[in-house]
Amino acid sequence: MDFFALASGKDYIFHYKSDGTLLRAWGGNIGEARDQLKHWGPHGGAFDERDGTPRVVIGMSDQQEIRRFTPGGRFIDELPFPGGNPRDIVLFGLHTIIPHLGDNWPKDKNAPGFISIVDSSWKIVSNIGAPAAVYENGVLQPMKSDGKTFIHPHGVAVDAEGNLYVAQFASPAAPLLKLERLK
Repeated sequence: MDFFALASGKDYIFHYKSDGTLLRAWGGNIGEARDQLKHWGPHGGAFDERDGTPRVVIGMSDQQEIRRFTPGGRFIDELPFPGGNPRDIVLFGLHTIIPHLGDNWPKDKNAPGFISIVDSSWKIVSNIGAPAAVYENGVLQPMKSDGKTFIHPHGVAVDAEGNLYVAQFASPAAPLLKLERLK
């Protein structure tokens, strides 16, 4: 099986064969227009083929959106997350879990952030640490954290029971949290 690596410091995506052979690199300044990735844009990502169409899904951190690409690096579309700051993309069944580093990062380095749970149509079904998402005429309205639940949630992992493990950036008291799933 092939795999992808995201080099967010240089804004490139690397596509490798299972034996470690590099197949291609894309992003950065490679390609034209939307096939390129801006500096400090790409952060976390995932390879999503849950609907039968393979896509590389990238959290565009400081641009408050997610972008989807073909495995070969061609831009497909963007999904705006206004007020969010997508730092990671974690696929869990039919849902996607997206931690947002801060509502107004990087302008506000103390913005606390939140986590969005997104359904298979990329609509937010729950925000943890933020009010519910509001859609007007199908358009997601700007979101904002509750200001108290998280301090820069940066990465997320999910165990088999659906518990979330949240890595918090710049949190002196609780750099790692476990959120237990209610049954």
